[in-house]
Amino acid sequence: MITSNSKLFHRFGEWASRFMSDCRGNIAVMAGLVILPIAISVEVAVDSSRFSNTQSLMASALDAALLSAAKKLSNGSISEDEQVRQYIEAMLSANLLSSINMGLDVNIVGISINETDGTLSADIQAELPMAFMALANIDTKLVSVSGEVAYGSQNVELIMMLDVTGSMKGSKIKNMKSAAKDAIDILLPSEKSKSQKIRIGLVPYSSSVNASPYAYDVTDANSDRCVTGRSGKGKFTDAPPDIDTIGADPRAVEYDYCPSQALRPLTSSRSNLIKDISAYSAGGSTAGHLGVAWSYYTLSPNWKDVWPQKSLPKSYKDDKTLKIVLLMTDGEFNTYFEGTKGRASSRANSVRANNTAKKLCQNMKKDGIIIYSIAFEAPESARSTLQNCATPDTDKKQFYFDALNWRWHWISHHQAPDSISICCGRIAPFARHIKKLDACW
Repeated sequence: MITSNSKLFHRFGEWASRFMSDCRGNIAVMAGLVILPIAISVEVAVDSSRFSNTQSLMASALDAALLSAAKKLSNGSISEDEQVRQYIEAMLSANLLSSINMGLDVNIVGISINETDGTLSADIQAELPMAFMALANIDTKLVSVSGEVAYGSQNVELIMMLDVTGSMKGSKIKNMKSAAKDAIDILLPSEKSKSQKIRIGLVPYSSSVNASPYAYDVTDANSDRCVTGRSGKGKFTDAPPDIDTIGADPRAVEYDYCPSQALRPLTSSRSNLIKDISAYSAGGSTAGHLGVAWSYYTLSPNWKDVWPQKSLPKSYKDDKTLKIVLLMTDGEFNTYFEGTKGRASSRANSVRANNTAKKLCQNMKKDGIIIYSIAFEAPESARSTLQNCATPDTDKKQFYFDALNWRWHWISHHQAPDSISICCGRIAPFARHIKKLDACW
């Protein structure tokens, strides 16, 4: 006989057995157990994707800002650390505004300008708000990006030897002055720049060269203005004047037979260069070899006792300095004083002047000086001399120009590396039509 208690236990056992063996509703239960981690994983993936995209956009914006700033550093448009920071901030703001519309506050946490290595680097950060991870008490994530670019670490010393002889009167000298000023505008765009990376000198020449205020010392007080060539052992070299004194032939000195405007040694003063060029006037014959010689002297470290401190040329062995000369004439080198009598301009003296110029150019190139030359409607002897003087052309680079008209100008960007490195501030003349040359600094 089953008691009431035993019946109760029996019924409870049956109910428990049925409950344990009932499979209905298992999927719902399991789903309830896994839905939360799945949702969290999806939310984390969304925020992680946003983080990765933001980091990529910031990296692209930083690279663009650094490249643009590097170009400004190279051509001297900006030079101070604070100027670089402000420029990069402005570029970042402009670049990110069009890419990320999430109110990101991007901060520059560090900028480094390494002049030794020629690199510009920066680190930026931003707090990216999290859309879903905030549910896990992660409100923001720090996005950090670093970038580095190379900029023109080389110095440039450029001398423009410019023909201001009588044959240049009228439109020729007007166009020459305009083109020379264009070159200054490109290479030295700002007077405010304190950079000495690009320095330019001017050597106007005609029957002789006006070397004031240096003439008095280099001629042993024989002239305070017009100078001629040398006849001693330094005739074809850049030997300093204490080894071989500079000539001061009375035919040039007594008749003030030289350009009204003096030469300008290396300088980064845009205003002084423009002022000098504006004052050029045409007159006199063509002692082109003297223009070549003084272009050599103004780039020569051997003349360190002559030039002012800010105009001192770098050593020929300085691999961070490019030394460049532009030679220009529209006429035959026909004037020569050294060791001659009577008329300085003659057929025989023309041969002497051209031969002297060639030998000077040969030594300049041995010292690593790059020579560009432009012959403007020049006779055969002048074209031959300028072509002989110029650095030899290659498949990719042209250094000699035979211009059949006066439309020669200058170019400063979008060139391939090799010739003139300012990183890229870059220069090359073109004749007859735009001729882009390999150049980079």
